[in-house]
Amino acid sequence: MEPDSDGKNIIDLNEEIIRLKAENKKLRESLKKEREQRLRMTKVLVVDDSELMQEIILDALMEFGFQRGNIGLAGDGQKALDILSDQTFNLIISDWHMPGMTGLEFIKRIRADPDFFKVPFLMMTSEGQKENILKAVSSGVDQYMLKPFNNDDLRKKVFLLLG
Repeated sequence: MEPDSDGKNIIDLNEEIIRLKAENKKLRESLKKEREQRLRMTKVLVVDDSELMQEIILDALMEFGFQRGNIGLAGDGQKALDILSDQTFNLIISDWHMPGMTGLEFIKRIRADPDFFKVPFLMMTSEGQKENILKAVSSGVDQYMLKPFNNDDLRKKVFLLLG
């Protein structure tokens, strides 16, 4: 684009850039509001026998924008199944090692149930051995995360699972 004698083409280009930046800003704000609204409605079930770990995950989820009233807590797989019999969830985050029903047994039960088999499932555990990861994935785990974890990694996994 070659400017004419009064620089009109350059001015037009600058105005177009300003307009596009404003449109992009409005779009980003709209997407942010939509995501925040979606998070307010998204229900997450946290399954871990450690109350401290439940609180750590709960705090992280609330930091990400999830609402406390939409986060369920269970101390083992059987308690989680009891909760799931009354409520639906958009995401399940579960520990592997728990008394009663382990996370591995829990995911197998979830994947065998037509009401829950599509619910995204994040397994969090200190089990980092390759054979255990393969066992979890072959049982239906969608994502696997090692403890200890940081909130940035948890955020990435959660939003990857929720799309």
